[in-house]
Amino acid sequence: MTINDTKDLKRPVRVRTKEQFKADLVEAARRLFLERGVQGTSMADLGRELGVSKPTVYEAFENKQALIDAVFHSAAQDVDLSWLMNALQAPPPFPVFLDWSAQSYKSFIRSPRSIEVFQLVIREGTHSNDMLAAFGTHLAGPSRAVSCKLVALAIERGECLELPIEVIHRMLVAPLYYLMVDRAMYGENAMPVEAAASYIDHSFAALKTHLCGIKSPVVTDVQNLHASLEKIEAA
Repeated sequence: MTINDTKDLKRPVRVRTKEQFKADLVEAARRLFLERGVQGTSMADLGRELGVSKPTVYEAFENKQALIDAVFHSAAQDVDLSWLMNALQAPPPFPVFLDWSAQSYKSFIRSPRSIEVFQLVIREGTHSNDMLAAFGTHLAGPSRAVSCKLVALAIERGECLELPIEVIHRMLVAPLYYLMVDRAMYGENAMPVEAAASYIDHSFAALKTHLCGIKSPVVTDVQNLHASLEKIEAA
């Protein structure tokens, strides 16, 4: 055994399956996209990040669009839309659907990967049709289609104010979109999770009043809310 052979024995070698390599590549892309932007990240950059050649990256993903799509698909795995599909199969009263939507949003804001891809869309979506397409396919599109169907049914049942369906859908997603813009703009100084959850509760209470004519109390931890607001003021 030569000296070089001995050195090789001491050097840890990581063996990755094809699936693991693709997963590592998606994670590296998510991180670099956030740090440098999509346009500022090349396939060669991603290869260097993982210690492989650019051709090896292209063997895993044929182009950057395929990689962007994979990043959004990965983030979508953190979002549980099963409640939405169940609501479509057995539509609840519209006020109940609003409650479920609020709970879903509060889970969403606790998903780091989902928040990060929202930040990407807000920062770069206006000049990247590929990113908007991936966002629509994996996150916004599926929920929008179901939401609009349930809104239409609620109007038909007389459970919701009769407005254009798209207008009501925009009203429902506005609280979540506002929070994502807040996080994209202010980063660590954005609204803390506790305050964001309270904001969602109050927003949907107002929607219930406006769309359904129902005044319902907002259940929230006032002490946590005040503490969160103090953090914002201190920042």
